[in-house]
Amino acid sequence: MNWLFAALAGIGFVEILMRVQFFATLGRFQHILARVPAILRSERISDHWKEKVLPRYALMMLRTTGRVAVSLLAAFAPFALLAGLAHLMGVAFLDFSMSWAGLIFITVVALAYAKLRPVGGSSDYGAGAQLLHRLALGSRAVAEVSMDIDQKLYPVDRDRVAQEPHVFVAGLARAGTTILMRQLHATGAFRSLTYRDMPFVLAPNLWARLSGGARQQMAAQERAHGDGILVDFDSPEALEEVFWRVQCGESYIHADRLTPMQVPSDIRAAFQGYVASILRAAEGKRYLSKNNNNILRLPEIAAAFPQAVLLIPFRDPLTHARSLMRQHRDFLARDAEDHFARQYMTWLAHHEFGADHRPFVFTEAPPEGDPASDLDYWLRLWRATYEALLRTAPDAAVFVCYETLCDDTETVWPKLCARLDLPEAAPAETLRRPDRPAAEPDETELLQACRALYGDLRARAI
Repeated sequence: MNWLFAALAGIGFVEILMRVQFFATLGRFQHILARVPAILRSERISDHWKEKVLPRYALMMLRTTGRVAVSLLAAFAPFALLAGLAHLMGVAFLDFSMSWAGLIFITVVALAYAKLRPVGGSSDYGAGAQLLHRLALGSRAVAEVSMDIDQKLYPVDRDRVAQEPHVFVAGLARAGTTILMRQLHATGAFRSLTYRDMPFVLAPNLWARLSGGARQQMAAQERAHGDGILVDFDSPEALEEVFWRVQCGESYIHADRLTPMQVPSDIRAAFQGYVASILRAAEGKRYLSKNNNNILRLPEIAAAFPQAVLLIPFRDPLTHARSLMRQHRDFLARDAEDHFARQYMTWLAHHEFGADHRPFVFTEAPPEGDPASDLDYWLRLWRATYEALLRTAPDAAVFVCYETLCDDTETVWPKLCARLDLPEAAPAETLRRPDRPAAEPDETELLQACRALYGDLRARAI
């Protein structure tokens, strides 16, 4: 545990120095320090002018020295935080960090991170960013420690937050879950996790404090799905699943599938506290979640937040299955070229597509077929998923038909806003469903069953 704390301390030290622009300030100090002797020695500058300009340089040096000192003090904050947490956990981190082994290890980690850390706000994951994500997401211990620190430093009113009318969007991927969540987020009534909360997604307040000094910007660009949806650092995203993976991943994440789960009362309470932590700095706002894995635990979400509304988008089974298979193929190609991207999705427990695809399984066996080439595989998955959701969704669940939302926005959107107690306003983006391919497959028994189920879903939808 000491080595883990030491690695985090070294990375935190460098990250804060970078964020407060310590090295730029130090360079300015060195420039001023070099200018003063040059002015004194210069024969081209009169004594009268020297008397005027030197006090200004002295003041600039004093201010810059203060900034350097404050930056260094801030950079040692991770040591103080980690030492305090280690003391609570009974770990002798302070003694270790002062030993030769600890000092050398922290120095090596800090230098390595400083060397590998990417400069600027690029959305590409450089070596340094990959290292930080591996520590924050790949290590269960680091994730748990970061959450413990956040909870201890920033206490919240869990019971009050648990009674508020939050909104959880969950369905099969490619059902319109993201666009629905973005439309709701644009109303300004909600706080969601965003890319700015990464990679310490379980410590939203601590990470905001450590990284918020420099508001990194990123030009909006199309997300990895290639579906025309643009994202930047402030785009809401499905990041809360890290909580469930860290807390109880072994209960529902299996080698070849994801299965429904029952949540112990202590973990349910911990999730309430986690949501309260996310909302701590967003006074007056409700929590908005888009997490497709929540279809495995909708009754548990409803029990944790009895006033919440659960939105379950669904889509025409044939166009949905085609979209799922196309997306899976795209992710397979990407994963073959970018191992970190595959690992990143695994850390987020997003197994919908790609080389680490693991389907939702509500029965005894996964759907039959090759997901890369067999459309029936995705139709079977669609049918099994929505049959289970119709059967098990709690009373707080509201089914939303994607085609109806696109075709009749002026009717459906106001009803949805009324159900969510939101001021009625036009959607932030125009909703258009994709064109249906001209070629239709043979009318198989499976497709007929899916279409009948689609009709049942539409009958229940808002």
